[in-house]
Formats: sequence, structure tokens, C-alpha cells
Amino acid sequence: MSSNNQLAIDKRFNLFKVNKVNSNLLESAEFGKWHNFVQKAYKKNVEEGEAAMVRTLTKHYGDEELAKLLSKASTSNIIAERLEGAQFTKWLVEERSVGNVFNLLKLDEAGENLFKSPQLSSWVKYANKFQSNPEETMFLVLKTHFDDQTLAKMISAAKWDEGIHTKIAIKLENVELEQWLSRGKTSDDIFKFLNLNDDVGNVLKNPAFNTWVSFVTKVEKENPYEVVFAKLLTRYDEESLTKLVFTAMDDYKTLKIAEKLEVVLQNKWISGRKTANDVFKLLNLGKEGDAIFTSPMWSSWNSYVMRLSKGDPDESMYLTLKSQFGEEKLVEMIGGNVRMKNIADKLQEDWRSQGKSGDDIFKLLKLNEKKEQFVESPMLSTWISYVRKLEKFKAKSDEFVVIRYLENIFDEVTLARILAMEKKQDNSATKNVIADLQRMQFKLWESRYGIDANRLTEMLLRDTSRNVMPANVQVTYDFYDFYKATLG
Repeated sequence: MSSNNQLAIDKRFNLFKVNKVNSNLLESAEFGKWHNFVQKAYKKNVEEGEAAMVRTLTKHYGDEELAKLLSKASTSNIIAERLEGAQFTKWLVEERSVGNVFNLLKLDEAGENLFKSPQLSSWVKYANKFQSNPEETMFLVLKTHFDDQTLAKMISAAKWDEGIHTKIAIKLENVELEQWLSRGKTSDDIFKFLNLNDDVGNVLKNPAFNTWVSFVTKVEKENPYEVVFAKLLTRYDEESLTKLVFTAMDDYKTLKIAEKLEVVLQNKWISGRKTANDVFKLLNLGKEGDAIFTSPMWSSWNSYVMRLSKGDPDESMYLTLKSQFGEEKLVEMIGGNVRMKNIADKLQEDWRSQGKSGDDIFKLLKLNEKKEQFVESPMLSTWISYVRKLEKFKAKSDEFVVIRYLENIFDEVTLARILAMEKKQDNSATKNVIADLQRMQFKLWESRYGIDANRLTEMLLRDTSRNVMPANVQVTYDFYDFYKATLG
């Protein structure tokens, strides 16, 4: 291109006042006019026009600022993407090496904050565009600016931070790992090199630990995490290491490594013949109290017991929980927890083997102490389930056994009022149980008296005191709904 053509583009840059735009250059009307002019002037050679624009922009902004501007916009602006490519071509024509462009973009001044620099993206793109092994080339350039330990620390931190430069950090780390391997470094060598010996906290949360684990997986193809675990055991006792592993499970950045170590940990427990009770104590699950079933350590203990007691893991869990918490506390903890149904079934089998009646369990669950508020207890469903299970073992079962028991305690009308008022509360924790009990009572009445509205009125009007009238009305409404549903 002639110098006159370039001069014309430079003049239009000023004429259209592109040089006066202070922000959002590529979206400005001034830039749009200038770009349209260049497109028309170079419609037969678009790339040459873009090269001319880059030369003009470089004079105005300089390589560093222009690269920053184009890189930021190139992900969403096709013009910026093409101009960025033209800038890279310009550097190539000028025979600028990857190392030279590193300095041109003043990345040499970024220091240990290199991976936070927006100019890094331009440098990476340039290397990827014109190098057959871009990561190796970039790594060699970085080694001329940083010592090995500092560079390793920077790469580990960038990979850990999961910022915009995480992907390149991962690729550079792979080059770094391969270099360590080619120099015959051992896992112990790299552990010391990364200063992991000096970490007095939870080493699993150190970004450099992640790098070390990556190296171990390259060196030890068979059982890398056993090597990792063995190394950690030289620093922590088993109980402390167990805590570190489960603490690491709370952080998605360390979760993958923690899960691998958990498998090794469980293998050690199995080979060490640790019982379900031993591991329960090791994990301090007894201290979790009512929160035990949501603890990450519960999940681990649960999976360990499944591996350990393949025949009947529920039995092992039940016996351990009963020995740790006692029967009453265990019943309270299980309550309406759907996930613990298998344990609840084991508990009920235990009660039945001990010959405990429905009345025994009603009292064990302290439902008798709650009087009319028994309907609010989460233990109610446990008791109902047990009574119905007992009934199945009788030659002639009674589907109304639960209602008959409750009517003996409260009388039929009082029970009806209790159920109607509790159902009206629409308590999500009890509404299904209460609705079922009310349906069963009305069904029992139907078998006794038939569908007789007059008899119901007579039963309810035996007591017309002010405090029971709302309940009487509610029972009447509910029975009417039952009546409609029954007769269609």
C-alpha cells in the first residue's frame, strides 16, 4: 500500500474525529464512519484495509493499549476480532517473537500479577496463532522472567482462581509437569519444591497442592491417590487427616481430590478391619446430633457401611446408631426422615422382637404425654406405622386398629374434633397423616352407623360449649366432604 493511501486513512481518522473519542471507541459513530470509509476504499482488499486501520490506531494508542482495547471487545465484536488479527499479522511482519510481544505489551512489568493482566489474552492469542507448540514457547518465555518456584506458584494460583486465564494456566502447568518429569523429579522433590512442607493449615486447600497431585498422577499411573494419602500421613495422624479430607469436601475446588482420598481412606479402614462403630467414632458423628443426616461425614460413613456389610448394611447402621444415641434419641432423630426408612424398619423389627405392643410404643414415643397435642408430633407417623405392621402378623387384621386405640383414649367425638381442627391448620409436616386418620375414623363410623347425618349431629351436640363449637362445625364439614366422596 502506498504511503499516500495510509496518509489518507490517517487524515480521515482525524477528520471523522475518531481521535476525540474517549470511550467505547468501536461502538462510536465516529469510528463507524471511519470504518465505512476504509471498507469502501479497500473493498477489493479487505485485509489490507484492516492492516491500514491497525497502523493508524497503533500510532494513536500504541501497541499495548490497542491490544487491550481489541482483546476486550473481540469476544463480542467481529470488527474488533478482525482488527486484532490484523495487529497480530503486523507484529509477525515486523518479525516480533513471542518473547518480544510479551515485552511490547509490557507484560514484563506485571510481575506476579501476570495472570490478572488483560493484555495476557492478546499475548496468548498471538502465540497460538503463529506457533506450532504455543504453550512450550510461552513457558520458555516466562522462565526468562521468573524463577521456577515463583512461576510454579503463579501458575497454581491462576489455575485455582478460575479466572479468565485459567485455561492457559492449566496448559502451562502441563508443560511444567512434563519438564519436571523429564528432569527425573520425584513426588517428594516437587512436594518440597512447592513449599508444601511449610504449610501448617489444611494443605488440601493450598493451590500448589493441586499442582502436586497433578504431578503425582503423571508419575504414579497405578494408584496415585494412595501415594498422595501416604504422603499426607507423614504430616497428619489419621483422625486429623480424616477431618481435612471432609473439610475439603465442602469446597468445590477441592471436592474431586477429597473424594479420591475418601476412597483410599475407606480402603485403609477395611484393611484395618475397622467396624462401622469404629469409623462412626473416628468421624465424630456422635457430636453431629440431629444434624447427623445432612453431614458430609454421614454420607461417607453410610457408603463405608454399605461396602463393609454387603449382606445387611441397614442392620449395622441401626445397631451402631442405637448404641451411640440410645433408643429414644434414635427414634426422635429418625422421625419422619424419609431417607431413614430402612433404619426405621430395623427399629420396628427390634421392637417387635422384644414383644412391644402399640401401647408400649405410644408411651415410648411420649405421645401419651402430649395429650390432645399428640397430632402435632412427628413421632405419630412412626407409631401408626408400627401398629399397622403388628396388625399384619395377626390371623385376622383390623384395619381400624389405630382409630380404635385413639378412640379408647379420647372417645370418638373428642378424637374427631382433634383431627378436624388439626387438619384445618394445614400443617405440611402432619396433614397427610391427619387426613388419613380422619378418613379412617369416618370409614369406621360408616361401618358402625352407616352414613347418618342425624346421628353425627346428635353425637356432636352432646357438648355445645363455646370452646368446642368451631370443632363441631369443622367435623360436620369434613364428614359431609367424606359423604360426597363416598357416595359420588
